Amino acid sequence: NKASLYQAMVRDAVSTSTTKLDTIDVKASREIMELPGGMLGLAVGAEHRREKVDNPSLSGTQLGEINASYVAAKGDTSVSAVFVEVAAPIIKTVEVSAAARYDKYDAFSSTTPKLGVKWTPTNTFALRGTYSEGFRAPGPAESGAESQSTGTATARDPIRCPGGTPAPGASSNDCAASVAAVKIGDPNLKPETSKGYTVGMVWDPLPGLSTSLDTWKIKRENEINPMPYNEAAALPTAVRSDNNLIGANGQPIPNTGSLLISKAPYRNSSFTEVEGVDLDVRYRMNLSEYGRASVGMTWTHIMSWMRAESATTKYEYAGTHGNCDTSNCAGTPKNKASLSASWDLGSFGVSTNVNYRDSMKNVQFEGDLCASSFANGSPAPNAECKLASFTTVD
Repeated sequence: NKASLYQAMVRDAVSTSTTKLDTIDVKASREIMELPGGMLGLAVGAEHRREKVDNPSLSGTQLGEINASYVAAKGDTSVSAVFVEVAAPIIKTVEVSAAARYDKYDAFSSTTPKLGVKWTPTNTFALRGTYSEGFRAPGPAESGAESQSTGTATARDPIRCPGGTPAPGASSNDCAASVAAVKIGDPNLKPETSKGYTVGMVWDPLPGLSTSLDTWKIKRENEINPMPYNEAAALPTAVRSDNNLIGANGQPIPNTGSLLISKAPYRNSSFTEVEGVDLDVRYRMNLSEYGRASVGMTWTHIMSWMRAESATTKYEYAGTHGNCDTSNCAGTPKNKASLSASWDLGSFGVSTNVNYRDSMKNVQFEGDLCASSFANGSPAPNAECKLASFTTVD
């Protein structure tokens, strides 16, 4: 009976995902003494939590018995933490803020501080700067021994297309192969750590007009990322077909068949370092009986987006179509801007937003070969291998 067989398959394919979080926390804050600039504020706190995730894949996806991707995550951890924060108006024009947090996990611990200083010499102008450190423990999808997710990706086969040129017996398809891309958990992952710096100013030159300009730099070390699929294709775990390349002796070269599955384990990459500038300008107008109006602009410029997989393997993504491993090829334009305008009158309001994204090179990282090509081998979508800028209006 086909109907009952189908119902049984659907019933067997159902899986139950469970998550559990137990947490307890306590916080306290108060002003403890008076400084020349105001009251010194202090806050302290502590927390303990237990996290557990069991997200099995659909039954039947392990061996491909049903047409669905295998996606599973499993793990649990206990975390204890304490923190302290201080807000200190040293004098009328100088305010210092500081914080520190200590986290204790099952396998590691971390202490992360933060320091901020703001100098306000006049009511309309201020300089500010911050230094902070960050910490992120690997999640169950990244560190679970039974965690795995599958999808599809385009990868340049380093065996059949070394240096971007098809090897004898291979084809251009091997230089942009569509493969089953598998991300695999690694129980030996270390936590990510980061350091961040900001320096900027706030200026209100006219009533209703406010501007801020900040430069920033963030460096994240021991970054948790799946190995790039083109690198994972060179691992012995990659699955290939049996159409092996033929060597100079006329014999097939083992493990050189067409790439079918690229298994990319999560790993602690060397570091990612991003530098940029943020500008924010806003103007608010009171139109009396005609209501209120405001206009604004935000602009972000990425000076550099460097990711180092090792001491010798580094990728610059600013202005390119990467990083495809973590952004699904959304790209990293050097400039992004947004213009906004709104008008309110009583209970009626109207607004619009104009969003701009800069042009990008159609490469996965700076210096790479063009990611797409026409049938005649020329770069796509144009001779410059460049993706045009675009603007959307909401």
